[in-house]
Amino acid sequence: MPALTDDFNTELGVIRTWIEPVNNNLPNGNNSLTFSTASHTITLEVFELKNEWLTDGMRFETSRGWRWHVKKINALKENLTIYCKLINPATGIEWSPNSGEHLDAIEIENKTFHLHIGTEDGEIMQSRARNSDEMPLRFLGELDLGNSFTHYDGFGFKTVVPTLEENETIYFHFLIATNTIKQSVQYPEERDTSTWYAVEQSKEFLDNYLKVK
Repeated sequence: MPALTDDFNTELGVIRTWIEPVNNNLPNGNNSLTFSTASHTITLEVFELKNEWLTDGMRFETSRGWRWHVKKINALKENLTIYCKLINPATGIEWSPNSGEHLDAIEIENKTFHLHIGTEDGEIMQSRARNSDEMPLRFLGELDLGNSFTHYDGFGFKTVVPTLEENETIYFHFLIATNTIKQSVQYPEERDTSTWYAVEQSKEFLDNYLKVK
């Protein structure tokens, strides 16, 4: 198993985030883990999402958030890839893209339960590059609505960390919310979408909410 990893157990299986390649061995489950590779310092923050983010009548059952901060500490070349995905899909479990404005998301479900995994799309990464917000300005031209460092990967996502220059930092996050499949309180003829709205959050929102800015 890669060194820096965290698992989230759900009714649909285990959602795992991890980074490759890494040779160290570190424990799982801490609120914040930091370690150094040959040329990067990497911090993983682990937290819960809040139902108070949602409007009245919306509520999810369980959640997990992961924030990855990567800093280049020397000139050595090193390729890093971050993953977030369901690692043990059972028979009858399906996934599909379910993105929105400033959001790349997938929905995973069976006949009883569903969850969303959400992350920032290329357009909002581009906005962060414009503001040098843990996204180097020089990546501005590489990012837009159709171009991102994060891509769909089976039952989840993978983020190919671009080549950083010494002392540059970059940030990515993944948010997960789960629910029993049910009808909406506000719109009884439609399915509840609380998990989708729960994961539709930006870095700026999380910085302010978690007071880590």
